[in-house]
Amino acid sequence: MDSQLKQKIDYVASVYQEITHLECHYQSLEISGSEIAQPDLCCRVCQLFRSTKQGSSSCQTQISSAVMAAIADDCWKVVVCRTGLLDWIVPVFYGGNPIGYFISGSICNSDESKKELEAQVNLFSTFYSVSPEDFEAACELVQVVQKDQVRFFARLLFDLCRIHIPPGKERPSDLKWDPSKTVFFEEEELLEEFPRDHPLSQRVYSNSFTSRAMEIFWKSIEVKANSIFANIMSKRILEAHILYDEVMSMAYCEPNLVLMRTSAETLYHIITLTRYNKDNYDIRFYRLTYETMQKLFEADSADGIKQAMDDAFDSMSYYCVVDPQAISQSPVAISVVEFLEKNYQHNIKVEDIAKSIHMSPAYVSRIFKKETNFTIKWWLNSIRMKHAQELLLETNIPIKDIGPAVGYSDMRGFYKMFAKHFGVTCSEMRKNALME
Repeated sequence: MDSQLKQKIDYVASVYQEITHLECHYQSLEISGSEIAQPDLCCRVCQLFRSTKQGSSSCQTQISSAVMAAIADDCWKVVVCRTGLLDWIVPVFYGGNPIGYFISGSICNSDESKKELEAQVNLFSTFYSVSPEDFEAACELVQVVQKDQVRFFARLLFDLCRIHIPPGKERPSDLKWDPSKTVFFEEEELLEEFPRDHPLSQRVYSNSFTSRAMEIFWKSIEVKANSIFANIMSKRILEAHILYDEVMSMAYCEPNLVLMRTSAETLYHIITLTRYNKDNYDIRFYRLTYETMQKLFEADSADGIKQAMDDAFDSMSYYCVVDPQAISQSPVAISVVEFLEKNYQHNIKVEDIAKSIHMSPAYVSRIFKKETNFTIKWWLNSIRMKHAQELLLETNIPIKDIGPAVGYSDMRGFYKMFAKHFGVTCSEMRKNALME
């Protein structure tokens, strides 16, 4: 980059920042395959999100799509990022060619949207291994800019570029971008095309909606699905259930059982798959999906289908926020849990548990699963993980001795289970605790 061009870019950024009091970053256009280089953002929420492999990949794809769209249209774009914040991107042309882009924003467009962001603390902690303290501190730094000002700021940055950085006469015509990768803020109005009480099948098979409107509609379902899990993880079950019912209402108003069943299955998969991550996906959701589909296809009435989906929500919520101590008042379940708590350090077999409460192993396993929705093995592992975490954080016992102390004879199995359960290794958890 020549010194004169750099001076112009710095000037645009400084003027913009002086007027808006918002950070603004320039990134040169470096394309690798279908991905575009990301800027170094100052937004702490975005930094935390991008510090994980899953978050970084998701952010990379979205920014690349938004930048390519801005360049192809030669216009600013406001995008809703994966964290729920708003960013605006302005393409920079020089000598007739695209050379880079400005990005600004990382804001919430209302006090309500900021509260929704703050409510995702448990979601970030569980799925992205971000400490609640770090996330809450990052949220405090996020500014609120009203919706009508967002477009004004984006337009301001675009106009400053055109005034101070002459774009030249040529325009590229061969840039391709995938509109399915992101949803732009200004396109949310397209959702108004959809009657809110129409069944899913009409939305899918109707020819009256544009393809872009349909893409945004599906994205809106994904956004609601994310909000469902964000509320569940924050233990705001009522709010989550309201959103869940809002999504499922498109299945409940179908004209016949076949379409109702198909729509319910489709929407359920969209909701659960928003939380899919091949590295740490909770295997219990496989069982939940199987059981839900079984109930769904056994249902022979509209009420039966609705009940099956209500049961699925209850199980989904229970799996996400279950407290190992919050079990039913069944004497069998209580007796089993008490035995596990007293003997978790030892090699426990179902036969030992059954013998202690004078029942057959098969009967104990079946009753416990029926009354808690979990297997005895899963519950035992949860108890062991709880005590392993206590030893890790509250004592100086060597990590290699923690596995045997909570009942694991196979250290490799212990390390694998710990990482799967908490999303971090033993050493990482202890190190993070010491740093705090």
